[in-house]
Amino acid sequence: MSWQNTQWIKVKVLPWQEIEGRTIVLYPEKRMAHEMNQVGSFIWNKLLNKVTFDHMRDMILENFQVDTQTVEKDLCAMLDKLAHEELIEWQ
Repeated sequence: MSWQNTQWIKVKVLPWQEIEGRTIVLYPEKRMAHEMNQVGSFIWNKLLNKVTFDHMRDMILENFQVDTQTVEKDLCAMLDKLAHEELIEWQ
């Protein structure tokens, strides 16, 4: 799949809280909780509005000390997981 023009957004409003740089997202209907690290929390906050893969990648590169290849691989994995768990959708 080409990620370049794909936009991601949260599917629904879910209860979540940030604690010491980590985000915990609750999905009561599925009785699930998701804990995200600092970068995951950063991404979750950016998903309040539609955002492209490329824009998220660039924001991570600007704010964290990590190489492009690692960001792209880890971002793909995170977005795939969140989409599979129906927390976000792509358009």
